[in-house]
Amino acid sequence: MSYGGYDNYQTWNVYRRLADEEGPFWAEQAAILWDEAKADDTFSRSEAARFALAHALEEDRRIVGDIYGPVFSNVNWGKIAGAFLEGCKGYEPPTPRTKRRWYQGTLLPLLALTVIVAIPCGWLASSKVQKARQQVRQEREAVEAIEALGGYVVYGHQLDTDGKHIAPSNRPGRSWLRRFK
Repeated sequence: MSYGGYDNYQTWNVYRRLADEEGPFWAEQAAILWDEAKADDTFSRSEAARFALAHALEEDRRIVGDIYGPVFSNVNWGKIAGAFLEGCKGYEPPTPRTKRRWYQGTLLPLLALTVIVAIPCGWLASSKVQKARQQVRQEREAVEAIEALGGYVVYGHQLDTDGKHIAPSNRPGRSWLRRFK
């Protein structure tokens, strides 16, 4: 719902009271701030004057704002400042700028990307695990063949630094993990 061209009732009411009670003063302030306003890289002259007047209006209301805080919380001071600046010679309302937004999308493309990346990674991990199992199987078959011919096999972890046999209980790794084959 619009109130005399303003976004909400509070803004319309504050503007109406300011225009009725302090209109000439704020019109003069608007003219002074319009003459002092300068464009820069960020703001146009109209925007700079509007921000300066909105700040002055809000600061003036802050004195009574402690008492009537909720009344002024929804007031659009920039809209009121624009209304006072419209009376200034050469003032043109600033054109609304398009707001740059970061990419906004749904989660579906992110999920699809995750699946597309996960499938090759899973396949690669699976092939490496299969190669490792095949290598262990070949090593186990070689040990069994050597033992079947009457030989014996000594692993590196069964020797100390001098090349002597050590007790089988000192095998590397966790004991609970060695139980799984």
